[in-house]
Amino acid sequence: MMQKAEKQQVRVQTASRQMDGLSMDSPYGDRIAQLQSMIDSSPLMAAQRRKIEAVAQREVRPSANVTQLATKCNVKGEFTEIPSGDLGAEYSPLFGGKWGKMFNMKAEFTPEDSSITDGDCSSGEFRQYVKGKFVLNDKTLKHYIYDGEELDESTYKLDGPYGHYYGEKGWKDGASRYIYENNKTKFNGFDYPGLRVEKGESGEIDLSFKANLIDTRQGGKILAESLWTVKGASEGEK
Repeated sequence: MMQKAEKQQVRVQTASRQMDGLSMDSPYGDRIAQLQSMIDSSPLMAAQRRKIEAVAQREVRPSANVTQLATKCNVKGEFTEIPSGDLGAEYSPLFGGKWGKMFNMKAEFTPEDSSITDGDCSSGEFRQYVKGKFVLNDKTLKHYIYDGEELDESTYKLDGPYGHYYGEKGWKDGASRYIYENNKTKFNGFDYPGLRVEKGESGEIDLSFKANLIDTRQGGKILAESLWTVKGASEGEK
């Protein structure tokens, strides 16, 4: 279906062709030229021209979140903020109060070939894996992560809540999201693993995390990796 701005452009072009078909050598040549100048310089014509140009710009220059016209390329990735080592654990009143540790996961992906200036870097992705246990009153709790998998003490498994995983494309949540820019893709995420320990109870957290940056265009090639732990014991908050 022809868009409104396109119809307006056709009308403008038709009027211009009709005007051009009249000879400026005719007795009305000066008047025709004057009318043509008035049409070209009128506010209405200027407004229509801006609308037409805007449509053209949208067609040839995608927005910051659209990458289909950019150069497909392999990417390199680096963490801009990621945990490492042992983070410990502490009580926080956030999210109803629990014993654990909050941390951020941030990364950037750019073209592997530095000569590329309009790269589509959307093949760069983040992955987080976890293993370990939650213990409450000397009893190891069942804890479920992505895809209904049960947390295991010895095997890393893909991490994420609510049927999603950290780094999943299309998961519209502040805990895991991508920002697409020209020649760059950013990943921003955060996690807050923890255990609710009431007064008089004892609790323990022993979690090991692994984060990878990968390039799906290169078959999941690992670009960067970081390891950290969240460990601690609590006798219950007062």
